[in-house]
Amino acid sequence: MENFETAFKAISQEYREVADMLVRLAGMDESQSSGLAKSILDNRDCFDRIDRMHSQVIQLSSRWKKDREKSADRRWDEIDRLADDVLKQAVRLNQLCDTTANKLQSAREKLGAELAELGKGARFLKSAGPSKNNYPKFIDSMC
Repeated sequence: MENFETAFKAISQEYREVADMLVRLAGMDESQSSGLAKSILDNRDCFDRIDRMHSQVIQLSSRWKKDREKSADRRWDEIDRLADDVLKQAVRLNQLCDTTANKLQSAREKLGAELAELGKGARFLKSAGPSKNNYPKFIDSMC
């Protein structure tokens, strides 16, 4: 028989670790948009962990539902409380991911606007072009 209490506690701890990382990312202000993107890329293994954790929770929950009545361990209420705690953490993590995604989207839009302004400046410089007779003139002091 599987020890559901230990499994739910381990997943709960993983959710807390990933949530702490997302809270740090969400705490970055809008002026650090490139830093936010870099941090997300540096911590992409945490986002892979989220996907694995979700599948583990689904599998563990389905096994718990099947084995609950057959379980010799009569601490059902404790394990149900742990399962509810994991569900609440999954919902919180989902909200943090949405917040981070919204921040990243706004940073992307801001960078896009800045890039458009740079494009306008580049078009102006191309249209202005160099002056025809504006080349360097050297004075020979030996004359």
